[in-house]
Amino acid sequence: MQVPTLSPRLQAIAEHILPCHTMADIGTDHAYLPACLCLRGICASAIASDVRKGPLDRAASTIRRCHLEKQIECRLGSGLSTLSPKEADAIVIAGMGGELIAALLDADKEIAENAKQLILQPMTALPKLRHYLQETGFTTQFETLVREEEKLYHILEVKKTADTLPPLSDVEQEIGPYLLAHPPAEFVPYVKGRLKKLSVTIRGLSRSKAPDAKEQQKKYRLLMEAITKETGISYE
Repeated sequence: MQVPTLSPRLQAIAEHILPCHTMADIGTDHAYLPACLCLRGICASAIASDVRKGPLDRAASTIRRCHLEKQIECRLGSGLSTLSPKEADAIVIAGMGGELIAALLDADKEIAENAKQLILQPMTALPKLRHYLQETGFTTQFETLVREEEKLYHILEVKKTADTLPPLSDVEQEIGPYLLAHPPAEFVPYVKGRLKKLSVTIRGLSRSKAPDAKEQQKKYRLLMEAITKETGISYE
């Protein structure tokens, strides 16, 4: 039976999941990830969950095509609400904005906290997600960068370890404490990209008439300087 082809982003997630009984793919879309994991024998069963019926219909089509009806269950609902505590060993939330991921984790804390593996792949607002995770006692066990076409994607494994943790520095929140300690192959282009984004923000603020625009410009300039000092990487 042919295994569905995974994008580099989803392939990196699949390679990081440990053998388990049940995995849950939150926001599954086509269910390619759970189908591959079941066909490869990484997990015995899976839950493909999505808040919209359209993606679940596509997921059901993949499941039928792969003859996995007895192993993968489709569930309609928001975030982790489709799961019961400790039902899934590995939970993946991929392809969503960082703020939405934080909201989904917050809405069903018990389920998130009890997962043996919790893997997140935010598309946007990563500093805000990092802030939420740190505030609520989730530590980053692993983080890497995966290039797909011209874009870099983050894959994080997080785990609940405490009620609260010491706050992240501005640089840690922007770049990531794990990446700073364990820079992957794409670290330099990633940091340059973050610095470029901050530079664009500063230029935009220079045209702003908002009362705090100058203060915000100063804040972002200082952040750029701190990132360059800590990483040795500058934006040119």
